[in-house]
Amino acid sequence: MAVELEKIEKIFEDLDKLLVKNTKIYVFGGAVLLYHKLKGSTKDIDLVVRTKDEYISFTSALDKLKFTVNKLEGAYLKFKLSGMYHKDDYRFDVFNNEICEMMNLSKGMIKRSQIWYKYNYLEVYRLSLEDIFLLKSLTEREGDVVDSDAIITYGINWDILMDEINKQIESHNMPVWITDFASRLEKLEEKYQKISPVKKEVDLMVEEYYDYIELIQNLNEPKTYEELKKNTGIRDLKKVLLKHIKTNEINLEKGKYKKT
Repeated sequence: MAVELEKIEKIFEDLDKLLVKNTKIYVFGGAVLLYHKLKGSTKDIDLVVRTKDEYISFTSALDKLKFTVNKLEGAYLKFKLSGMYHKDDYRFDVFNNEICEMMNLSKGMIKRSQIWYKYNYLEVYRLSLEDIFLLKSLTEREGDVVDSDAIITYGINWDILMDEINKQIESHNMPVWITDFASRLEKLEEKYQKISPVKKEVDLMVEEYYDYIELIQNLNEPKTYEELKKNTGIRDLKKVLLKHIKTNEINLEKGKYKKT
């Protein structure tokens, strides 16, 4: 089951005719790779909307076209999709602002996106390849590593990518997905000999994530600095403590650190 670019354009036209209010969708994944001629067809159309109203508007149009809601199984359970809709060769993976419960459709992603199709009610935007590369690291579907390789072979701006990663981390307090992103870079190096220029920086982020997890696990009850130093393997404990005090995840009271 796969669709080509012409079929994607046709289904968007059909959906527009069934909408009753202005709706913006942001497409990422294989559908955008078709536009850039990085693949010939795609199994699904991944998209995200900003608001609940737009989610209801778009999925109501899918319902009117007799799309059915799929049960999530296997690797798709991790996606935390708002909805998976299927009809004939088409499948839409729809997210309502939050993608895989790990990242948000950020202001930066919206600013970098480009208009793809504009109809009476429906506006379809393509996310940038930098953002698609990042979002693909959240998934473990067949072909995602291949798509990631195609994207970096085509060329991306690593500075833009790292800026988005840092902003997502700031808004999600050391999210676990940074380990998934690091794993994707490792797979690309192992399988395609693609060495990322940001690998060292990402590895440091992963180390910070595990330091954070270890710290939080040790703060099941308030502890002094000396107790934490004895019970953890965190190399720069003072730096880690200061960082998470600034983000209000822990605080210091009467000489003891505790979770907020």
